Amino acid sequence: LSNINITSITNDQVLQYDSSSNEWKNETVSAASTTAQYILIGQGETNDYNNSGASGLSANDYLYLYDTSPLNTLAGSTITKVTGQDWIESITLPAGKYQILMNFRVTFSTSGFLSFNIYDTTNTEQATGKATIGESLTDYSQSSTISSAYVLSAQAVLRPRVSESSGVNAVNAQGNTPAEFSSLYIEKIG
Repeated sequence: LSNINITSITNDQVLQYDSSSNEWKNETVSAASTTAQYILIGQGETNDYNNSGASGLSANDYLYLYDTSPLNTLAGSTITKVTGQDWIESITLPAGKYQILMNFRVTFSTSGFLSFNIYDTTNTEQATGKATIGESLTDYSQSSTISSAYVLSAQAVLRPRVSESSGVNAVNAQGNTPAEFSSLYIEKIG
């Protein structure tokens, strides 16, 4: 190997390729690049969904997640709660690339389904593909968990919302299920 140029090795360094010089060099890893920046909402706590402020569980209704102490290490982001409650209504993210994972659970009055996604209210577009829960996922050929990458060129506000639904109990009949079994994880990947 003739293209390795290692000098003064110190702690926290890695061997990194420099295409401008066509060499492998030792470089210090910055703390920012080694610390994950993320938001985690929904840690299994109990609260009746009727307290969330949700208007319904039909197409285009927003979904709410419950967390008394959401985790947020993502610089420049904010989590907005319903006034006086621990129900989260939106997340504001700075420009960047993100990996988004979300699941949401509801109760049903009859056989049915609930499809949901993350909606970018700033750019008025769907930020993720949709996930579907119900008695027979094979009938809807969807995933029960959102797993999606999303790129923002500027700050934006994201909100979980219903894509479509059938046979879902009303908000006042959901009990603790959405709070206990729903979560959202967003990690900055660039």
